[in-house]
Amino acid sequence: MARPTLVQIAPNAGTSIGVTCLVGDLLIFVGFRDGSVTNPALPGGLTSIAAPDGTLCSSTIGWKRATTTTDSSGVFTNATDTLAIIIRNAEQVATPMLNVNGAGTTNTITFPAFTDAQLRGTGDWLITGVVCHRSIDCNLPAPAGATKVWTGDHAGADFGGYLITSDNAWPSTNVTNTGTALGWQSMMFAIKPSTARLNNYHAIKAGVDNAGQVSVVGGLR
Repeated sequence: MARPTLVQIAPNAGTSIGVTCLVGDLLIFVGFRDGSVTNPALPGGLTSIAAPDGTLCSSTIGWKRATTTTDSSGVFTNATDTLAIIIRNAEQVATPMLNVNGAGTTNTITFPAFTDAQLRGTGDWLITGVVCHRSIDCNLPAPAGATKVWTGDHAGADFGGYLITSDNAWPSTNVTNTGTALGWQSMMFAIKPSTARLNNYHAIKAGVDNAGQVSVVGGLR
């Protein structure tokens, strides 16, 4: 089992973003729209995760696997900003993550919970998140148990990216933000660890002189 790795959280002012990555990386893209609860359109080629709304802001979240070493989100029509999260060693399954979202208008920012039941207590999950805030005078602090890995100002809004150290559960956690109390959205992702499956296959050999003798060959797939 390989633990997923957060490679990068990157922003761009505009309706799309390009990334440098490895083939097979899990790419999560966020299109954020400041000033409207009409969500940006999901670009073609992305699988929808969620389309949460805040107060006078909205987001559309989608994901895909990187097929080249340079990839892009496609166009989130009407987005004011775009974000990319690059994850390595994420499980190669149809739904490689869990997602929870929060929103508000006060200086208390909430990072929503993942429960032990959701994560099945297996460990080795990667939990990461971002905050999109309509104000540009924020400090967007990291909650306890998290590290702020990136902050930026774009198109009149503030953004923060975080790496969570817990891998079995994450309680709903608040932080006090400074700056103007405007609409914000928090987006949390729990990324499944990559696993290999054991596939047993058997070759049975029986002859006149060794009736019933069985030879077994096992393989890892």
